[in-house]
Amino acid sequence: MNIVQEEVERLGKNKALEKCIKESNDLLSYLKQKQEQLNQDTDDLKVQDVQIKVNYWANQSLKHEKSLNTVIKKYQKSIDKVFNFDLSEVYRHRIPLESTRCRQLVDRALIMHLLRIGDFEAANTIAKMDNIQVPDQLLNKFHELEEISEDLTVHHRLEKAIAWANVNKHNLQRIGSDLQFNLHKLKFIDIYKKNPSSPYPAYEYAKINFPHFGNTHLDVISKLMSSTIFTPNEPENPYLDSIDLTSSPYQKLFTQLSRDFCSFVGLSSESPIFNTLQASYIAIPNFVKFNRISKMKNEKLDWTSENELPFEVELPKSLQFHSIFICPVSKEETTPQNSPMALGCRHLISKDSLAKLKKRNSSIKCPYCPKTFAANEIQEVQFI
Repeated sequence: MNIVQEEVERLGKNKALEKCIKESNDLLSYLKQKQEQLNQDTDDLKVQDVQIKVNYWANQSLKHEKSLNTVIKKYQKSIDKVFNFDLSEVYRHRIPLESTRCRQLVDRALIMHLLRIGDFEAANTIAKMDNIQVPDQLLNKFHELEEISEDLTVHHRLEKAIAWANVNKHNLQRIGSDLQFNLHKLKFIDIYKKNPSSPYPAYEYAKINFPHFGNTHLDVISKLMSSTIFTPNEPENPYLDSIDLTSSPYQKLFTQLSRDFCSFVGLSSESPIFNTLQASYIAIPNFVKFNRISKMKNEKLDWTSENELPFEVELPKSLQFHSIFICPVSKEETTPQNSPMALGCRHLISKDSLAKLKKRNSSIKCPYCPKTFAANEIQEVQFI
């Protein structure tokens, strides 16, 4: 994807279209000025100057057009190079959607994604098609989330979000979330900025709502309260960063609220469908390259396991959910079938490596220290 990213950046840096628009507007203003001179029947109008100006504009516009077309063509070639493939050929282990069970699992994931984003009509359509029952209680919760989303991100109203956080404050404390404080903080800043001539409304709000958070957010509360000494937009205010609203705080707060909400109803903080598609998008170039190399060598390269890729895919930390253990003996990544095993000395090796050591002796000697153990002293390890 680096090639595509480079071409996107190159396309974004090309200012040919902006220059063409600016020069066209300048020419239009110039022609209007000459039209006024013509209407006034002045002797200052020189047709030759107008012709030179128009010819210059035409030549420059042509250059800008060529520059933009060149970048667009390169971008299109990069896109075609990366995405010109047959997906069924590139990835062979497809989901068997002809299986009722698999189809329902995929559709359930789609329904939950649609409920997350508030598309209840589409979710209901898929549920009816596959006869999937979505509990009314869950639907009501997602309707509540959608109402909070609209109030918070569209209208910048905090009341519903604060009410929800107050009802769920014990659950929020249990998972270590500071959502409730962040909502009250934003409400304080909102009141403070709407009353620049008087800090008292913001002070009264803080007096009622901030004492509950003194043990955990005293430093932030101190800065917020100190900011009321100054007017909200006063340049000398040393606490401007604390009351800044330019970094989309409403959207960030809803993202935090949505994650906490999903954890309360037993769902992952991010949509599994979204994460799967995002990881697939990152991994596709590796699959395409593997398939092309396989064709060039006129042979099928070794890829026999559905649970293990024949190459490494670098995913961002946001898409890494499981601990990875590489057996120090076999140098292979452990799997659910070849799980890590802890010897009595707490050194870890894979199950397959352990089996090989068992074949040689009745007792098992750790390959990394001089200690020896019986089979009943060895335990399977589960990474959480």
